[in-house]
Amino acid sequence: TVQVVKNHPDWPRPYNGITGIRHGDIDRDVGIYLAESEQRSCALAAGTAFNGILCTAAGGYLVERLPDCSPETMSKMESNLATLVKMDGGEALPTNLLLEGKTPVDIAEVLLDGLGFTPLDSLEPQVWCECSEEKLFRSLRLLPREEVDTILKE
Repeated sequence: TVQVVKNHPDWPRPYNGITGIRHGDIDRDVGIYLAESEQRSCALAAGTAFNGILCTAAGGYLVERLPDCSPETMSKMESNLATLVKMDGGEALPTNLLLEGKTPVDIAEVLLDGLGFTPLDSLEPQVWCECSEEKLFRSLRLLPREEVDTILKE
């Protein structure tokens, strides 16, 4: 089952939502949860691609109708979603787009075309490590002596 527990300081008790896992795909099962348990209609897609154990692409989107959304905006969003599906050309939206090099901003531009989309900021991922000699020695002290000797020999 998919079970979600939400809590808010103003709520008298947590909200519990439960629905069954039907497909085994995260995006499809979470979409079913949102529709059945929270009565929220949305367009949800998530995808990953692997080469052996290496993840070569991962991403997704969630589009949800807000309460004051006009019929014109909904029609435009439906059209934009259809365009995105055509661009991907496969069953595992948005995996093919990501493998082609499309960025999250590229996907958002298609989804929000004609709806006043303006990116606020962009960040480049960076490799960052807080490793130090002290942390290494502290970790080594946790291993049995025989294992440390084996590591040093190899």
